[in-house]
Amino acid sequence: MGSKKIRVLVLSHMYPSSSDPLSGIWVHEQLRTLTAIKGCEIRVVSPRPFCPAALGIFKNKWEKYARTPFSDVIDGVPVLYPRYPVLPGKAFSALSPFSMHLWLRKLLTNLSLEFGPDILHSHAAVPDGFAGVKTAEALGIPCVCTFHGSDINRYPYYNRLCMELVRYVISGTDRIFAVSGALKKRAEQLAKPKNPVLPIYNGCDTSVFKYDGENRSQKRKDLGIPQDASVMCFAGHLIKEKGIFELLGSFEQLSEKFEGLHLMIIGEGPSHMKLEKEVLRLNSRARVYLVGQIAHNEMPLYLSASDIFVLPSYNEGLPVSIIEAMACALPVISTNVGGISEIVTNGVSGIITDVKNVGLLTKAIEKLLKDPGLMKQFGSAGRAIVEKRFSLERSANNLYNAYIETMDLSKQ
Repeated sequence: MGSKKIRVLVLSHMYPSSSDPLSGIWVHEQLRTLTAIKGCEIRVVSPRPFCPAALGIFKNKWEKYARTPFSDVIDGVPVLYPRYPVLPGKAFSALSPFSMHLWLRKLLTNLSLEFGPDILHSHAAVPDGFAGVKTAEALGIPCVCTFHGSDINRYPYYNRLCMELVRYVISGTDRIFAVSGALKKRAEQLAKPKNPVLPIYNGCDTSVFKYDGENRSQKRKDLGIPQDASVMCFAGHLIKEKGIFELLGSFEQLSEKFEGLHLMIIGEGPSHMKLEKEVLRLNSRARVYLVGQIAHNEMPLYLSASDIFVLPSYNEGLPVSIIEAMACALPVISTNVGGISEIVTNGVSGIITDVKNVGLLTKAIEKLLKDPGLMKQFGSAGRAIVEKRFSLERSANNLYNAYIETMDLSKQ
């Protein structure tokens, strides 16, 4: 007996586009897999802040907004990118849920009349979750919302209205999903949900993200890294909260002990210029590679060219970058925040250390650098964990089952 084909209307400001192909890539990968294995029909609405082309010269993200098309089809998934007014800055952050709902109300109503969705799935408590609750009420369909991290860890604490908006979403959504158990607990502490919050982990494509020895050698040649060198890798948004300056501090100390140590930093963000200045200050700057943003399908090549993945974040939801690194058989060193300890088993697939502690971070990295056998052991264990618990297929199956359960609950 085949699966029931569900029509899902997705509302997510985080979603890939031709101007920003990595935005919310994990959302797209999950939906793409859901379509492939369950035959679900998906329509995505990914709102973008209204941005006149002239504003694009001021900041990179606004330039990307201006270049975003109004519609596209990505891997067979139709996507609309409507614009809505947004005032920049935390001071106005509580207004965006209302403006998204008001500006998208007609479009979502017309789309639903044409598409006939069985369920509405929004991503992030705000602004999407708020607009999702309002839209689903008007359409008379159940709604679910996935919490990803900063929407629960940071946004509610901007001001009182932001907190009330998040509480409204928690209590008004038919079912809340969280990408980690830690986020589930945080959400249930903020407000009482209609039904218990359900953790649904992100996943990665283990057929794509895997260790590749041949590409390891080639990528090292391309970058000018010796084949016998030890390489640390970071991938993420370049902001202070990702622990990038603590990582650089550790590298500075370790590079004096390990002459063949190299560091790859993959990503872009507002701290790029400051990071670049810090790198130029180092005596070992020739061994630091600021790679910038790369295409998602290139990540396995860079991960295969690395030996250790390091993510010393201050806060997280459930970083897909760690799942992808483990899938490529890399040992992981990270911090005990968010759902990281739910992915990385301390002493089995990696080492968990403390936030903002350069000394402990340095000791953890040094421990692995001195023991290649332990690095390989941790990497193999990480790959096995991802295959068992964090594959895209498992993530999509869990999501599908949650849709069915939510739809059944809404009929009671």
